[in-house]
Amino acid sequence: MPESLIEPEALEPELSASARKMRMLKSLVCGNRYERAARAGGAKVVAGVDEVGRGALFGPVVAAAVILPEGCRIPGLRDSKQLIREERERLARIIERRALAMAIQEVDSETIDRINIYQATRVAMVAAVCGLALAPDHLLVDAMRLDHACAQPASSTAIR
Repeated sequence: MPESLIEPEALEPELSASARKMRMLKSLVCGNRYERAARAGGAKVVAGVDEVGRGALFGPVVAAAVILPEGCRIPGLRDSKQLIREERERLARIIERRALAMAIQEVDSETIDRINIYQATRVAMVAAVCGLALAPDHLLVDAMRLDHACAQPASSTAIR
C-alpha cells in the first residue's frame, strides 16, 4: 500500500489518554467566537468561567470567573495547561489589570470527597460567578452548564 494512503494514526503507536489530551490542548486556539455570538444575541456583560484542579488526585478544585472589556484581546492567552508557570503568572497580571471584574473560589478536598469532583467544580464555578463585583448576563463555561440564571451557550466547549 502506498504510504500516502496510510492514515497518520496508523504510523504512530497507540497514544495514551494523557498524550491524546495534550495533543488536543496544543491544537486549541483561544478565540472570541462564543463571546461574539453572545453579544450578537444581546449579551452586554459576558463572564468566562473555568477551573483548575479537577484532574488532581488530592487537593482543592479552584474556579475563576472573569469579565473582560468587550473586544479585549490578550496575546498568548490560552489554556493554562499549555503554559509554563512564568507565562501563566505574566498573563494573570495582565488579566488582573484589564478585567472589569474577577472572582476566584475554591472547594476543599473534604467537600470533593463528599459530593464528587464534578459537583464540587460546579459549586466552585457558581460561587466564583456570584462573587463577581459586576453581574454578568451571559456565561461562557467550559464543558458544563451551571445552575445559574445567566444565559449559557448550548455548546459543551464554550471556551474553546
